[in-house]
Amino acid sequence: MSRFGNLRSTVCIAAGLLILFLAGCQAGGTGTLRFRGENWSPSPGGAIRASDLGSAGDLIDLEGDLGLGEEESLWVYAVESDLGLGTVEATSIDFTSSGTNLLAGTLDFGGEIFEAGSISSDLNLELTTIRNKGALLGMGPVGLKYLWGADHLVLDSTISGSVGGTETSVTESIDEWVPTIGLGASVGIPVGSDWGLELDAEVAGLWISY
Repeated sequence: MSRFGNLRSTVCIAAGLLILFLAGCQAGGTGTLRFRGENWSPSPGGAIRASDLGSAGDLIDLEGDLGLGEEESLWVYAVESDLGLGTVEATSIDFTSSGTNLLAGTLDFGGEIFEAGSISSDLNLELTTIRNKGALLGMGPVGLKYLWGADHLVLDSTISGSVGGTETSVTESIDEWVPTIGLGASVGIPVGSDWGLELDAEVAGLWISY
């Protein structure tokens, strides 16, 4: 991402840490503060629409049209605090993918018509999430929880190829704050008298129309 994108991410994380601090003060300083690092291996997929409003251009398939889809490895970092009224979590995700493809026909992207031939594409995604989680329902060792918050999404899609016989690069960008909601579940299994096993799963989603 550009240095401006990195600055936005830094500001968002700083805001998340401030929220954690203020929430911790309101909770009387109780609870714990945890830092977490996870290694993800995502593969970009699906489709995007990046033509002018009213254009007859179809959805652009990330794998079939742009040559994206290779698995990438990245680290995801989060900070969370257990409060009296649930857990507040801030997570930062920075993902970049590149691909090449041979167009059999034309492609409408960002108001330009790319001609048949070789194209290259870059997808840069920067996502900062700030969420609150809390217990919703407990049934023995199984607990359900709620999730709500906001995601700051910065998405840059760039295509380079031939437009009117000239090599051209076009970038379409999204920079939005998007509300999110979700549900989670956890199962605690005691093993012996000193330790146990806990399985935790969460599903949260957002919808963007741009």
